[in-house]
Amino acid sequence: MPWVARQEGPRRLSQSLLLPIAAGPQVAPLSFDRLGSAGLLLLVSCDIPAWLSLYVSDAAALADANRPQSADPDPAAGVVLDAVFTEDSAVLRLPPGVSWANQDDPPAALLHGRLRTDQGQPIEAMLSISSLLLAL
Repeated sequence: MPWVARQEGPRRLSQSLLLPIAAGPQVAPLSFDRLGSAGLLLLVSCDIPAWLSLYVSDAAALADANRPQSADPDPAAGVVLDAVFTEDSAVLRLPPGVSWANQDDPPAALLHGRLRTDQGQPIEAMLSISSLLLAL
């Protein structure tokens, strides 16, 4: 692997998405485009009960679309993170080493995700990710 120069500028990046959520079971595709093309995840938060999955590519997100929450993903499926948020756990500080790198063809500065919810009424959800930049 060739030497990669250190990225100049901010190393800790965060992105928040404000999502309109309809009542009933919903699946919202997500694109985080301000975290670079690779990074170490530090913190994820969601202010409503939800299931968040993050992926290395759009193809991995599509392939994982029908997996039930009770099933673990295959280790080679491209799932970076599966996080369940409850009313009591809206913020998850991740252990060291939760890394990701975009594997779209061609690679892009994008982290893909899906947020699955089941709300009794329409609501807005605030979803946030903090990451340590490894590559633009």
